Amino acid sequence: MFLEALKKKTSQNFLKKALSRDDIKTNYESTGIHKVGCIVDAESFSDFEAFSRLANSIDLPNFNLNLICYHSDPKMHANFDKTMFSEADFGWNGRLKHFALQHFAENPMDLLINYFDNPDLLGPQLIAAQSQAAFRVGFEGIDKRLNDLVISTDIKNYDSFESELLKYLSILKII
Repeated sequence: MFLEALKKKTSQNFLKKALSRDDIKTNYESTGIHKVGCIVDAESFSDFEAFSRLANSIDLPNFNLNLICYHSDPKMHANFDKTMFSEADFGWNGRLKHFALQHFAENPMDLLINYFDNPDLLGPQLIAAQSQAAFRVGFEGIDKRLNDLVISTDIKNYDSFESELLKYLSILKII
């Protein structure tokens, strides 16, 4: 129990340091969106096909959409057909132990959608902070340094999120 608490504290310290770095924000060059990553809280939202529909609406092939899902209970991972992760997939200092998570974080992407709104979820925030995304979108209530664009909707209201996202990406001339 003590070691788990200590491991969590080292991960929180890693996140704090990662968010204070200047290089977490990168200047987005408007060359269009070719690769999209999504970090989804599977406990709050389970319509994963909605992201495929979003990809289709911006003319992005589904193979350029990478979706990873967080669920706090590792036993539930077998119930989903997506790449799942939990706090157990992190080592000391926020190190990613799961190969798929390492791959997600290391590969550059044009857009990262942080589809989680619980500021207490350390795992999704750790991956978001380590990802190589040019532009990041997320919800209000999460540390603002994780996102370039914050959308103020309810996580359960995906249609509103998608319409706001497309509207602002168009205004910013990203799509």
